[in-house]
Formats: sequence, C-alpha cells, structure tokens
Amino acid sequence: MISYWINWSFSFVNNSSQFRVPLGLQILFALLALLLLNVCPESPRWLLRQGREEEARRVLEQLSVEPPESRSRQADVDFQLIKTALEEEEAATSIKMGGKKVSPLRACFTNGKERYFHRVLLGFGSQFMQQLCGLNLWVVPYPRCYYYAPVIFEQSVGLSHEMSLLLSGFDGIVNHLGSWPSIWTIERIGRRKLMLWSVAGQCVCMALLAGGTSVTAKGPGIIATVGIFCFSFFFASGLLSVPWLLPAEYAPLPIRSCSAAIGSASNWLFNFVVVEITPVSIHSIGYKTYIYFSIFNFCFIPLIYYCYPEPAGLSLEEIDLLFTGDKVLMHLPEDMRLTNSLQGREGSSGDLEQGTTGRTEDVNAKDKSSVEHLE
Repeated sequence: MISYWINWSFSFVNNSSQFRVPLGLQILFALLALLLLNVCPESPRWLLRQGREEEARRVLEQLSVEPPESRSRQADVDFQLIKTALEEEEAATSIKMGGKKVSPLRACFTNGKERYFHRVLLGFGSQFMQQLCGLNLWVVPYPRCYYYAPVIFEQSVGLSHEMSLLLSGFDGIVNHLGSWPSIWTIERIGRRKLMLWSVAGQCVCMALLAGGTSVTAKGPGIIATVGIFCFSFFFASGLLSVPWLLPAEYAPLPIRSCSAAIGSASNWLFNFVVVEITPVSIHSIGYKTYIYFSIFNFCFIPLIYYCYPEPAGLSLEEIDLLFTGDKVLMHLPEDMRLTNSLQGREGSSGDLEQGTTGRTEDVNAKDKSSVEHLE
C-alpha cells in the first residue's frame, strides 16, 4: 500500500529521482526487518535438533496461547510431539537406497505411502493458482503509467491521467485492508474456504472486467473499475496469504525446506509468465484477456475443493496424518488428533514418550516401505 502512494507522489517528478527514491526507500524496510529478527526466538524444532532442549521448551511456553496455569502442560505435549517428529525425520533420512542416503530434494519427487511428491505438487499448485488468477494484470508496465489499472481508469472511465493514478493508490488501500480479515479467519474458517471464497469472487470480477472493457463508454468503465477494486479485495482476503503457508504445512519434515523452495519457484515462474504475456495478450485480443483469466479462476474451484486438505487448527505432526493413510483425508477426524490423545494421558513426560513410541515405529516402517517402493 505504501509503495502505491510513494509511486504516485514521485509520478510528478520529472528527473531520475522518480525511480531512484522509490527504489532506495526499500532499504529502510530491509533494515527494519534485520532489527526485528534479532528479537525473534529461534525455532523450537531447530533448537531440539541442536540438542538445546531447555531453550526449546522455554520458547514453546513463550509462544503458547494457553492460560498461564496450563501453559507448562501444553508446552510438554508440544515438546514431545516435536521431539518424536524429529526422531522420525532422522530415521527417514538415515535410510539408504542403493548404498546412498536419500536426499531431501530427491525425496520431493518420490511418492510411496508418505506421498511426498503429491504434497509437493499441492504446494506448487497453490502458488501456481496465486499467479494465474490474474492479479499481476494490475502491475504490468504500460506506456505512460506505472500499472495497467490506470489505463482502464483513464481510457474506459474517461478520468484524467492524474486521477487514474490516484485511484490506483486507493486500489492499493483496498488490497491492504482486504488482507487484515485473513489474520482472524485463516485458522477459524480454514485455508480451503478462504481459497474457494477468493477464486469464486475473482472469477466474477474478471467477468465484470471483461464486460466493462469490451466497449469504450463511461458506464461500462465504471463496472470495470468496480471489478478491479473487488478483485483486489477477494485476492487479499484469501489467495494472497494461503499459498505461502501450504508448501511448508503439507510437507513432512524431511522435505519441508525443499518443498517451500519449490513452491516459491512456482510463484516467481508463473509471475514471470503472466507479466510477459499480458501486454501482448491485451494488445492482440483486448478484453478477451480477462475472459480466460476468469475461466482459470473457475477451474480452480473444483481443484481446491477435491484436492486440497484442510490443515487449519492442526499441528505440523497432525497434518502428516492427512496424507499417510489409505487415502488423502480432506479433514482430520477428532479421534485421530495427536494433541487430544496425548493430553488425555495422565502422568509425567515419560508417559508422553511412551504414548508416542508406537507412532514413531509406525512412521519409521512407512519411511522404509517408501524407499523400498523406489528401489
């Protein structure tokens, strides 16, 4: 949002400061991020991997949202689940295939009972959808302006160039405000519903934009403007944030970092594709460009509904259970929740360890069978 208004402010400058200052100001945000990273706690999983168990337990207590009287108990449960998961990861990565260890990157492209490749494809696809929904139509460089949105405001609605740039700034505000509700809804409503809400709304908005720009008149131009603003809201309220979570959430520990990297690569790959083809497409077929982006969004609805499990409210260890059964589960039944099972056990942390031993052995067996499947 800030960048929109900075760009608008410097659009009135007629020297090299027009682009140098907006680029240079980004350094301030990078420095702020560096300062904030110094006060962020280390990941409990990383601390456990380094053998720093007490620090890991302390971080889990700090991050807990439980009441103070039950915070220590919850931290013990989370600590044991994470510790067990790390033991599973160590067991999985220590298995050899053909005399060599299975690397995380190679494991991303294998399936077996753990469905590694399946999970990576889901993360890849979420980022793919984020770009092919059509958001970057608004940020494609075009003659006489910073974004394509001002061209619609100027040519279709009949506004001045300055007012068109100003409306683009307000579109940035809508995008920013639309992202705030997802902070509350992403866990309460869930990833699947937010994505379905986004793509359904975006489908309609692209159709409005196609209809509004099919003729050059003020009335249809206003419809196109409404389509742009509504599209920004629908995108920000769901598809902006969820695709950045899924590649890491769906992937098990042995391939999590590689899966997240592949998801990011998907995002920037299709970002490049959209930005490259959009000016050519608009020049060649005009408003019909928005029709095929509307169709893309329509096709995403059944893809999300039938293929993407719901990880909201689950720990990373519980998400693993969605994929490791006879079939992929869209929702995890309550009787399979690890946290509920462990919290129901009475006793010390020794009881917790005993309660998770069976799961460790089961997953180790699954990892071995996955590798045997590859061999």
